Amino acid sequence: GLPIIATEVCGAVPHFIINNDNGYIITANQDSLKNAIEKIISLDNDSLIEMSFKSRKLGNQIDLNKSIKSLMQIL
Repeated sequence: GLPIIATEVCGAVPHFIINNDNGYIITANQDSLKNAIEKIISLDNDSLIEMSFKSRKLGNQIDLNKSIKSLMQIL
């Protein structure tokens, strides 16, 4: 339930982040990380709460049964 910063190589990104909605998907370098942190720091409380709510909503879509089905497709 928090704003998220993750690189594009993180496998969980498509499930947990909508770029510029509940967090930021960045390239794996210092400047991208710095810019994303600065964006989050500059947000007002209402925007941070909204991003947190959206993150929690995305996270709650993942449950044990969905995880098992996903793993079974890989195997």
